[in-house]
Amino acid sequence: MINQLDGTVFFSSSHAGNLTAIRDANHDGFISDDEVKSFATHNCFLNSPSMAPNMMVAAPCWGPVYVFLK
Repeated sequence: MINQLDGTVFFSSSHAGNLTAIRDANHDGFISDDEVKSFATHNCFLNSPSMAPNMMVAAPCWGPVYVFLK
């Protein structure tokens, strides 16, 4: 899923239980380590996160639903 405002790509990791965001902040065409952010939920995911204006929601297979507000 891509944030159309700034080009950030958000995805979940299936069995590993991570939510990850990548963004080429310096526009050099490469993703460096400091351009990757990860959040460990310790629960697997079946689907990718969902987005709404100023909000991202991630629902793992088990456990809590995570809501991120801008």
